[in-house]
Parts: sequence; structure tokens; C-alpha cells
Amino acid sequence: AHMQEGLTVGQNPVLDRTSTFAVNYPNVVAEVFEGEVVVVDLESGQYFSLAGTGAAIWSEVIGGRTIEQVAQAVVDTHDTGDVDVLAETIRFVAQLLEQNLVVPGPAAADAGERTVVLEARPAFVAPALQIYNDLQDILLLDPIHEVDQAGWPVAPGDGGR
Repeated sequence: AHMQEGLTVGQNPVLDRTSTFAVNYPNVVAEVFEGEVVVVDLESGQYFSLAGTGAAIWSEVIGGRTIEQVAQAVVDTHDTGDVDVLAETIRFVAQLLEQNLVVPGPAAADAGERTVVLEARPAFVAPALQIYNDLQDILLLDPIHEVDQAGWPVAPGDGGR
């Protein structure tokens, strides 16, 4: 399998096999729902859905693992056939960077070897980033940044009842 050494993404520094990333906090929040990761960019009002391989890559990436470790984790947990998983991982992380969902971050302290044993390995499906704009108007109203101790949502002046 042919390995790509690295890639430059827009203004981003080179993305290569040793790069590590973190969630672009506090502008980006993510939640996992039954194997799907939903990522919301509070700044742009867009939200993203990452399922299957994309969800697996996301959780490894935001765990501070290097691109190479992320690709290896995917190989360990999926039936990848002859797919160039490193190239696919770099391509997908480049999309996450382009959308400002992740930023360069520190490597995980425990990023050593991990053994993963799964009964059946799902087939590798190229990771895809689904982008949605239908909540943009609602998210850009910015209620999330105005949370007070009563929690959210509380209409102003209702005393938090």
C-alpha cells in the first residue's frame, strides 16, 4: 500500500502521520449517539454527522493519538482489505481541519500500544463527513453562550421556574 507522507491544508500546517489534534473548544461541541458522532460548530451554526469509520477516527483523533496511531486503530478494528487506511485517515482529518472542528493539539500521555480484540470486524467504509445547515439560524441565535445557573433554556425574566 502506498503511504502518503503528508498534506498541507489551506492555512493549516502540514498534516502528517505524526500530527495530533484536539477538539476546537469552546466553539465546537460533540456528542456520541449510538455509534454516530454529532459535532456542532457554534460559531458557524453548522452541525456534522460522523458515522461508522468516521466516528471511530474522530474518537481516536480527539484522544490525542497521532494520525498513524489513528490509522492503526482503524486497521485493528475493521476489515480494511487493501484500502490505504493512512491516506483515508489523512483525507478525513484534513476535512475536520478545513471545517475548523479540530485544531493541532498535544499528544495523548498514554498513546502507547493498545490491544483491541473484537469478535467480528466491520468492513472498512471510507469515512464521510455529513454537513447540515438546517439548524444554522437557531444555533446562531447564540442561546448556548448565555446559560446561567438556572440552566438552559430559561426565558429571560421568568425567574427560572
